[in-house]
Amino acid sequence: MNNEDRSMTYQSDVRDDNDPRRYFIDWIDKDDPKILDVGCATGDFAVALSERKTCKIWGIEYNAGSVKIAKSTGAFVDVFQIDLNFFSVEKFSDFQGFFDYIVFGDILEHIQDPLSIVEQFKTLLKKGGLLLLSIPNVAHSSIKGNILLNNFDYTEYGILDKTHIKFFTHKTICAFLGDLRLSIAECRFTFWAPTGSQINNPFDYLNPSVNRHIFKDKHSYVWQYVVKCAICEAAPFGENFLKLSNVKVPNDFLLKAYKYSVPMSLRIMINFITFFLSREKRHRFKAGYILAKECAPSPLISDQIISDPKPHKKIAVHFHISYYDMLDYFSAKIKNLDGIDYDLFISTHLSCPVDSILHIFPQAEILIVENRGYDIYPFIEFLNKVDISNYDFILKLHTKSIVGYGIRNSLVESLCGSKKTIENNINLLKNNQNIGMIGDNGSLCSDDDSCNQIKEILNGMGLTYAFNENKFIAGSIFLVRSKILEPLRHRYSAENFEYNDPTIFYGTFAHTMERLLGNLVIAQGYEIYGNNDYRRSVSFYEKERGQASWAIKIFGKTILKKNCLHLQTNISLFNCINFSFRSSSKDIKDMFSYMLNEKSDFFVDESNEHYSRNEKDVKLIVYYLPQFYRFQENDDWHGKGFTEWTNVTKSLPLYVGHYQPHLPLNGFYTLNTDVMREQVELARKYGIYGFCFYYYWFSGKKLMEKPVFDMLAHPEIDFPFMLCWANENWSKRWDGKTEELLMEQKLEDKDVEKFFADILPFFKDERYIKINGCPLLILYRASFFPQEKLKKFVIALKNLAKANGFNDLYVTTTNLYLENNHSDLYLQNIHPESYGMDAVIEFPPNCMVGLKKNKTKKIVHSSKYIAYDMKDYITKKKFLYECDYKVFKAVFPSWDNSARRAKYGCRIYENETPVLYKKWLKACITYTRENHTADEQMVFINAWNEWAEGAHLEPDRKYGYAYLQATREALEESRG
Repeated sequence: MNNEDRSMTYQSDVRDDNDPRRYFIDWIDKDDPKILDVGCATGDFAVALSERKTCKIWGIEYNAGSVKIAKSTGAFVDVFQIDLNFFSVEKFSDFQGFFDYIVFGDILEHIQDPLSIVEQFKTLLKKGGLLLLSIPNVAHSSIKGNILLNNFDYTEYGILDKTHIKFFTHKTICAFLGDLRLSIAECRFTFWAPTGSQINNPFDYLNPSVNRHIFKDKHSYVWQYVVKCAICEAAPFGENFLKLSNVKVPNDFLLKAYKYSVPMSLRIMINFITFFLSREKRHRFKAGYILAKECAPSPLISDQIISDPKPHKKIAVHFHISYYDMLDYFSAKIKNLDGIDYDLFISTHLSCPVDSILHIFPQAEILIVENRGYDIYPFIEFLNKVDISNYDFILKLHTKSIVGYGIRNSLVESLCGSKKTIENNINLLKNNQNIGMIGDNGSLCSDDDSCNQIKEILNGMGLTYAFNENKFIAGSIFLVRSKILEPLRHRYSAENFEYNDPTIFYGTFAHTMERLLGNLVIAQGYEIYGNNDYRRSVSFYEKERGQASWAIKIFGKTILKKNCLHLQTNISLFNCINFSFRSSSKDIKDMFSYMLNEKSDFFVDESNEHYSRNEKDVKLIVYYLPQFYRFQENDDWHGKGFTEWTNVTKSLPLYVGHYQPHLPLNGFYTLNTDVMREQVELARKYGIYGFCFYYYWFSGKKLMEKPVFDMLAHPEIDFPFMLCWANENWSKRWDGKTEELLMEQKLEDKDVEKFFADILPFFKDERYIKINGCPLLILYRASFFPQEKLKKFVIALKNLAKANGFNDLYVTTTNLYLENNHSDLYLQNIHPESYGMDAVIEFPPNCMVGLKKNKTKKIVHSSKYIAYDMKDYITKKKFLYECDYKVFKAVFPSWDNSARRAKYGCRIYENETPVLYKKWLKACITYTRENHTADEQMVFINAWNEWAEGAHLEPDRKYGYAYLQATREALEESRG
């Protein structure tokens, strides 16, 4: 990358909560100071500083493109292009003792000898001048964990920026400052989640005890150290060390670290619990950040009162946005106000993309607020800055998510779920002067929380607190008469509210104010009306909300406590871990039991016996998924560090009795040659004849090819194998369709030669599975390509095989089901001869018809699934049918693709057990022996390791080796 190309790399926004430069601005408090910004990049810090302070700023920057941009901002007196590695203070003789502050913002790590450089810059400080430094922490947890996995991969920016040549920890910083005779006057810290931001999350692959050791160190959470330093005679290392060690880790970071510090079963349980209580993911700026001028394309009302005279209107809508990805839902609800006189005021933090919000709501006026007081402080700011006397009523909305969609929807739908609902509510207030506020009846509450504070506040307004009429709308989404809120105007500001802490629900000023809003209505002689217009239809965990509680304790401190389920948990992070169920609901116990490592009655330990192959035994070939290692495309499409385990570990039960997640008995693995050897030995031990590797090939582009090429490169792994060309589109939905397409599957004119050249080395391998000397190739989905085009392709492949010394090429495809308008399945009749092929291979579940649908209770109401009964299918032998072409039979141990596709629509095949699987496999072995010649006696199993689709012979925590044991027994018991 040349000098000019990196000009935009280090842009930032000092308004971001995690930018250390915001502390620099607070620390610059002298009158008209002179400031030197070393490593000023494009001048973002100088621009923000000059907007807030009267000061003179000089800059030093190496990158030519950045210097050009910085000078154009007008924030600098001058900007010097200097390579700090060759800096000499002699060239700055005019600036000796000149500056009040010298700023090194994330620059020391780029310098070969930062000690000598800072020593020289010290001479440019006035007496009493200060050095302001921000230094990244290479001992962050994400770095430590990756080093244990032998990973130290450089990135474009961040702690492992590829231009970094020096690395610091809190101890080396203290030693560095001591050598410079600098004393820390003040320090701050920025934090990042334990998994870091730009590098692979290592903690899924480390032992929980190792993770606990990492997370015990509070410096593992620190992203940057931000210090204000003064020159002294001899900087005391001890005092500097104590100040730099005074780290107070935010509770939410401890909670994020916690789940990696316990066994996977407990980790999944915590994910399940917090799933129901979690807020929607916050939208954060991407690396590089959005420039301030891009965030505000239309007038903002962040710092001034709305003074423009507005005509009197019925409603002022205040809508606070914390969770940007909920806007589709709310935009539809606000649209129901069309035809009614209203003005829309939106408040949000700068962590939400303001330009995108205005694109959705072009008529809105935007209020930028600090991230504190949840939705209450933004509402108070709205009251302070908008003349609410111009409106009859105020509709308060916000992107609430902490108690789930069902609760949020009931609050919103009861107010503006339809035009008729809105009109009914307005007429109710117009015709009933005693009603002051309307909200969801199910959220109309009364409690004694904060009653003393509420009494004191109301008394200060000249109002009386009515203890016996204490009511409020929990969730603070309501329609209220505007004059009722007049006493709140200009009474409170940001300083009254705490910064948002997602782990604290009670005891905050916002918690008090939520209750005050309702009591303010009562105290002025009005009533709160509970609207039943929207009747909730939600899952049982929401209906039973408030009847039990759970809590998480870390370092003995309760950081998360919530009344939510018939479940009580008490977790101590680094001490004892205790889960206790106190529930009247057996359903809840059933949902969590297997997460606590409760084994099925079918569970089997590994056997000491080894399968001994009989030459007449049917060959069992099992499909093999290679997606258990990192590669670039997965990082780009699904996030850094993505593998199949990512889908597996995030899965949750969709209903009572649903077996999810499927977790490996022997831990998660990254595919390499050693792992392959272990898998081969296990497969051989239980009677598997060979692996069928999925081969992902897109007109010459290969994906996930490493495992099968590793197999090819190691002939000492003596185990038969073959290829299945997965000739579908690669889509984000994992369904091969065109929605969210990532890699398109084409069949171009010259593909046949390229494809055959790529797979020929496999065919020539002695281990490759052949039928009568012909390499066996599966083309997964024949119907994906036009019939005549594919037939021509297959014939050409066969001719190339003959030209390369083979008798022929044995080409097969899989038969699929289709779906009619009633979601019933019927078999797609693929006759192999019409495609120039030799046979069809069943691919359950894609070939299963006559399935009986099960009715199940769905508790995760956002999921879409169909459940089928395997017991009925197997016991009635619906898998045996007549066919006028050659079919290779196939089975699966189980199938459930909800880990991948819960939100798109998934299929779950229930009531499968090792006993039924064995019965199914034995019947298919018998069919094969009776209907196929000796060389064609093969049965396929789906699959060895399709963990995210619940199809795996590899042992899991519920059944152990039961399915492998059933496989071997079916094979041995079927011998003639």
